[in-house]
Amino acid sequence: MTKRWLISLVFLLVFSGVAFAQDASRAPVLLLINGANVWGYYPNGMAQLTATGYADRPVISPDGSQFAYNTLAEIGIRALRTTGGLVSELPADIRLYHLPTRSEILVATQPADATFNAGEPVRAIVRSSPAWSPDGSMLAWTEDVAPEAVRRLVAYTVASGETRILTEDLPLQAGFQQTLPLRWGPGGIALHSVEAAPAGAGTPQPTVDRILVYSPDGALLSSTTLQPQPGEFLYAFEWISDGEASRVGVIYSTGRWELIDPATGAIAPLNGTPELYSTLAPDGVSVRFGVANHPDTGVVFTWRAGDLLLPYTGPLEWLSIAPTGDRIAYADSGIGYIWQEGETQLIYGTNDFNSRVSDVVWGPTAWRVASP
Repeated sequence: MTKRWLISLVFLLVFSGVAFAQDASRAPVLLLINGANVWGYYPNGMAQLTATGYADRPVISPDGSQFAYNTLAEIGIRALRTTGGLVSELPADIRLYHLPTRSEILVATQPADATFNAGEPVRAIVRSSPAWSPDGSMLAWTEDVAPEAVRRLVAYTVASGETRILTEDLPLQAGFQQTLPLRWGPGGIALHSVEAAPAGAGTPQPTVDRILVYSPDGALLSSTTLQPQPGEFLYAFEWISDGEASRVGVIYSTGRWELIDPATGAIAPLNGTPELYSTLAPDGVSVRFGVANHPDTGVVFTWRAGDLLLPYTGPLEWLSIAPTGDRIAYADSGIGYIWQEGETQLIYGTNDFNSRVSDVVWGPTAWRVASP
């Protein structure tokens, strides 16, 4: 291999993401169909991107050129087919998909001697969905390692392929799930922990929700115990910018938001309107979050683009914004749509009876408190 050829290859790999971002108008809408595989909706039609059959929601990189996703490992698939149902989280791998070349690599897999069969000692790793660092250079996820029963937070560096353990003392989770969902933002890596309530605490619920924030080096910055109001529960959590400050936004089932200071763990109400926007086109169309009472289903989330109310009242995971900042994609009743300036277009191929869209991801987005 000549030196000139090697330099050209490195240049291509490093700058392919930049070229992709510059051609954001051709970025596909990523659709998780039937909870099985990720498809891309391009200007010229649909294309299947993943083939594991057990993919989770794609997580788009900050420059829009790649997505990472969690998928069942082979031993997890065999166990699922054997048991016919879930008795616990199953062993999972992490894959990284490069959109310009339509190629992917495994970034986290199972031990060479992994087992997850009935009647055998368990030796496997269960993993959460990954999260990108704000600069796109790293991925992080949580994992539960058996038989050691170690719950840890790990980070993967994309350029070098190195995986590093940030901490191994994540708390034991109550119930079915043992991995902790996470979001990586400017203030650190936020994790949602669901733990058994302390004995004799007198709490009305058997579990408590906490938000833990770690530094990229693995230091615990803050731990906050949530206090939901009667009749509500934690729905989601996202990093949100409020002026110059970055906070962890906690969203309850009632649509109420609270903000957590990542350094101190202090809780404050959100004053203003949460707004989802494209980080590649921050001055483009944005979507403001609201709440309404539906006569049949009770509380529903509402979404407004400027003065226009979107024809959509679904969850966060079924809505995304184009990297060009001019269109919105969403799924309603398992069918994909694209909205632009009050006009709605069907995503052809998703209205088939056998195709149900469960997640929609287009360009990288973030939350901010909208200006008055």
